[in-house]
Amino acid sequence: MVHRRQVGAAAGVAEAVAAARAHSNSRITVVGHAVTAGNSAYNVALSQRRAEAVVSYLTSQYNVQPSRLEAVGIGQERPLVETAPQTPEARNRRVQVINLGG
Repeated sequence: MVHRRQVGAAAGVAEAVAAARAHSNSRITVVGHAVTAGNSAYNVALSQRRAEAVVSYLTSQYNVQPSRLEAVGIGQERPLVETAPQTPEARNRRVQVINLGG
């Protein structure tokens, strides 16, 4: 069963920790998102770094096996809140934690 949660970047870390601890054999994908401000290529790279930071934190601080984690940055493709182009809506600056089960 796949469990999806979309949360702000800081809360995303806590959500990922909880998912990793509760399901010790599950695989977790951390998807980084960005706002519509800036260019698309920059936002994809930024969202990838955001997802990688959460994965790095989970491996270094909570000893989650790296093989259980995947970081994916999708930029501004799927905003939480629809906005006009070049709108820095903070709620779109987030990570999505997807527990893929195990």
